[in-house]
Order: sequence, then structure tokens, then C-alpha cells
Amino acid sequence: MLEINGNKYFHVFTAGKYPQGEIGENFLEQAANNYDPVNFHEAPVWIGHPGKDKDEPEALGWIDKLIAKAGKLYVSFSYISDKLKSLIENKKFKRCSVELATFNVDGKDFPYLYAIGITNRPAVKGLEPINFTGHNFKTDDIKQKLNFNSEIKKYNQTQSTQMNEQIKNLAEERKIDIRKFSDEEKITGEMIRLFKDKENEISTLKNKIAKLEENSPSSVKYNELIEELNNLKKSRAAELVENAVLSKKLLPSQKEDLISFAETDYVKCKTFIEKLEINPVFTGKMINNKTFSYADLTDPKFTKPDGTKITYEDILRDLTLQSKFTDEEIEMLRKNSAKFKD
Repeated sequence: MLEINGNKYFHVFTAGKYPQGEIGENFLEQAANNYDPVNFHEAPVWIGHPGKDKDEPEALGWIDKLIAKAGKLYVSFSYISDKLKSLIENKKFKRCSVELATFNVDGKDFPYLYAIGITNRPAVKGLEPINFTGHNFKTDDIKQKLNFNSEIKKYNQTQSTQMNEQIKNLAEERKIDIRKFSDEEKITGEMIRLFKDKENEISTLKNKIAKLEENSPSSVKYNELIEELNNLKKSRAAELVENAVLSKKLLPSQKEDLISFAETDYVKCKTFIEKLEINPVFTGKMINNKTFSYADLTDPKFTKPDGTKITYEDILRDLTLQSKFTDEEIEMLRKNSAKFKD
């Protein structure tokens, strides 16, 4: 188990070869980076691994955040029901098993944590038993769930405004006169240039400290420089992560944990961020927008068991439905939706 900024993270998976296939460290890193419980999909916690042909079981908990570290996947819980807490405390179930999936977003593979199953026979060996003792979670039986459709719509409408405001605030913090720049891209470029200057400043400061360390390591000047260096390092870590958010590689909800990572091991965090691609969730698009041919909506696969037709809203509620349809068919459903056709 890990503890970061007061949050408890439980080890639920280890990279390796399994009967279902090989899952590498890169997949886990992408899954952790992609995880967005508000705007994409919030992973439930349920008993076992229900088959696709079975009714969906009740959620006994919900996953808040993911961390991938040294080939291991860790999760934190935003909520556990009293029932789940009782099952664990009474040793009815002791371990977790993940349900990992690869969605297709904007034509690219999108590794993601779909769900967590509570089990006594996980495929991953060596997992520690789950122990909630001493951990504070929301354990009330009623947890207000977000309306997925309204959140997607709200996200699309406010994303641009929020990014403009974020860039403005960050520029002001760095004493950048935004009136001198014609667009956001140039403002962002100036912030990245200043960030590189800070890298050079830290290097110069380290050289000064090294010289003082040889001659008078206990001097007031030496202590002042050490304090200045520590402050610069914290500022550098924060700016590294802010730049990754501005570059659309990270979600704002991931900043806190990544800043902590950067402060602990700046080089590894920087290398990790440099390998990331732009996160498709930032586009606000769940499917490809492209020219399509005819899609036959009379096909039985567009009909639910109760006889009603599957809608685009249904696909946003249950992302697993995407695998049943082509991009053209999903686009047709979107154009038939009063909410999303525009």
C-alpha cells in the first residue's frame, strides 16, 4: 500500500503475462493517466467478474484515483458501502482483481480501468489482503452519482473558458504581460521558456552551493542558498506538472499526485510526462467525427431487451456498448440525439 498526501492507495495489479494476455508497465501507466471518473468513466467495485451476458451487479464502492509505479497499479477508493466494508472486515473476501479495457477514442487505443472485482482468487499472485481498518471513506449507503450526460455537455461547454482562465492565471503568476502575445499558444510558449530558464537557475545555484560547501558549509549564506534551492525545486515541480496540463497530457485532477511525484523524484517524473501523448479526454469527444455511410438502425442490435431503441445517451452511460457498433453507427445515433446532434 502507498500513502500520498493522506490518500491510501491499494495494490491491485502487477504487470506481467496472464492467461488473458500480457499487460506491460506502459499499459498501466496509460490507464492511470487516462483515469477520469467525472468526464469519462468511474470504475465501480463489485463482487467477482460478472459476464457480459449477466445482469450488472450493484456497485459496492467506487474508485477515486489510480497510480502506476514500478509495474504495479494502485487504486484509492472515494466510497465504500457498509456492505463492502463488512465483507472485508469479516474476511468473506480478501483481495481485488481488476477489469482492464482498451477503448477506442479518436481512433487511438485508450487503456482504462473499467472495474474492480472483489475476489478470493485473483490472477495476480502476491497481492496483500485489502484492509480498510483505520481508513476514512464515505461509507453511507446512498452516494449521489453524477449525471454522465449533463457532465459531458457541461465539460464541453466550459473546457475552453477554463483553459483560457488557467493560462491567464499562470501567466500572471509568472509576471508575463499577456497583452504582448497574440494567442494562447504563444503565451504557453513563453511560460515553457521561463520554465527552462528555471532549470538553468537551479543548475547555477547548485554550483554556488557546492563551492560554499567546500569552504564554509555552516555559513548563513550557505543556508540561505539551500533554502532558495529547495523553494526553486518545489516551484519547478509545480511548473512541470502545470505545463503537462497545458499541453493536454494530464487531467487537472491528476496534478496533486504528479506534483508530489515530481518533488520526490523530478527526473523520473519528467521522463514519465515526456513519454505521454495528448490525453483524448481533453478533446471532449467520445467518438470520431468523420464522414460516414449509411447505418441501418433497424438492425436488432439497436434494440434493448425491453423493446426500446438504444440511443447515443445510452452509449455515454455505458461505454461498453461502443464495442457493439461501428463509428458510423455511433455517429448516426449522435445525429439522431436532440441533445448532442449539434
